[in-house]
Amino acid sequence: MRQTALNFFSTDDLTLEGIIAEPSGEEIPESGGDLPGVVFCSPEPHLGGTMLSPVVEALTREVTPRGFVSFRFNYRGVGDSQGENALGQGQVSDALAAVDMLREWPGVDGRRIGLVGYSYGSSIALRAAAQQPEGVRAVVAVSPILDIPLIGIPTEGGLEKVRVPVRFLIGGNDALTTPEKLGEWVDGIGRDDVTAMALEGADRAWQTSRPALAAATAGFLDSTMTLR
Repeated sequence: MRQTALNFFSTDDLTLEGIIAEPSGEEIPESGGDLPGVVFCSPEPHLGGTMLSPVVEALTREVTPRGFVSFRFNYRGVGDSQGENALGQGQVSDALAAVDMLREWPGVDGRRIGLVGYSYGSSIALRAAAQQPEGVRAVVAVSPILDIPLIGIPTEGGLEKVRVPVRFLIGGNDALTTPEKLGEWVDGIGRDDVTAMALEGADRAWQTSRPALAAATAGFLDSTMTLR
C-alpha cells in the first residue's frame, strides 16, 4: 500500500487535508482496470476525532489492499484543514468534496465509490449519501449513533433520501448503540438493501476486532460495486 498526503478544496473553497491510499504490487487485482474508491468519514471532531483515528487508520490498512483506493480526510477546522470546527455544520459538504476529489483521482472508477463512516462519521456519510452524489453506490455505517442531536442519525426519516445500499456494522458489546436497538430500528425501516450486522466480542473501539471489521466492510463494498 502506498499513501499520498494532499490538499483539496471544500465546496466553499476552504483548503482541506487528506490522505490517499492505493494498493501496490501484488495487492492490485489481476483483472486490471480502474479500481473502486472509498471515502472514510472520521469520528467526532469535538472529541478529538481525526483522519488519524485508530479505527479509520485500521480500516485504511485493511481495506485498501483488497483492491480499493481509499481517501480519508480532516473536516474543516481539524488538523491542518482550514475553517471552523462547528459540529454538524460543514462536514457533510466536506465529505461531498472528498467524493468529488476521489472520483477524479487517476486509476479510480468514478462510478464506483463507497462512503464509510465511523461513529459520528456514520451520520456524516449517510447525510452525504442523502444528497445522492454522483458515483456513490454504497454506505457502510460503523458504530452509528442514533437520535443524539447534532451527532446522531435521526431514527425518524433518517434514510428517506439515501438511495443506495446501506450496511450498519456494530460491535456485539457496544454499550452506546446496542445491537438490539440498532436491529429493531433497521427492521422497522423495511428496506431489503438496508441491513445490520453485529460482530460478536467487539466493543465500540474495535480494539481486538479490526481485521474482522475491515473484512465485513470490504465484503459489503465488493458486493455493491458491480456495475449494472
